[in-house]
Amino acid sequence: MQVESIRTRAWLDWLHRPLPFKSVTTFSVSDAKFLSKFYRGSIRVNDSDDWPVGGKIDKKVRENARIGLGISLSAKVGLVLFDSQIEYEFRALLSELINAYNYLLVYPLRDYDARNLYEIGVRTSGNVMVVSELLESAADEIIMLRFDESLTRGRSIPVRLIDPTGRWNSKELA
Repeated sequence: MQVESIRTRAWLDWLHRPLPFKSVTTFSVSDAKFLSKFYRGSIRVNDSDDWPVGGKIDKKVRENARIGLGISLSAKVGLVLFDSQIEYEFRALLSELINAYNYLLVYPLRDYDARNLYEIGVRTSGNVMVVSELLESAADEIIMLRFDESLTRGRSIPVRLIDPTGRWNSKELA
């Protein structure tokens, strides 16, 4: 069985029961350490380098991305990776996020997330831009409203986790 990320609230709830496996393979030492809190069987680390450490974004690439979007080179730009699971948190924090950044890029992760954004009335206007491409190069930081390991690894800019309900950012997941 292969799973995307073990550090989610759903997995944490599931890990409080005995795992029905003889052994488990993880992609990182930190995941193996986390899993060892709950699992007493064999844990093997297989670092496949699928999750490279993020590199720096070239200054010229950043300038071109911002110019293409009509954003000032000195503006503070946040990028929200939107999925429908965070709709409540997104709505609750949208005005705060708009005030915290000169520009807020909102990238829906899937087609149905884009439809959901449209249905809740979020469109490109003012300093909020719904973008159809992941424009990490134009942003200063990525804003995540839930922890998703696959979206945080390999990023070229800082990732900021904001958890207004305390649902995702649990000390148990650290």
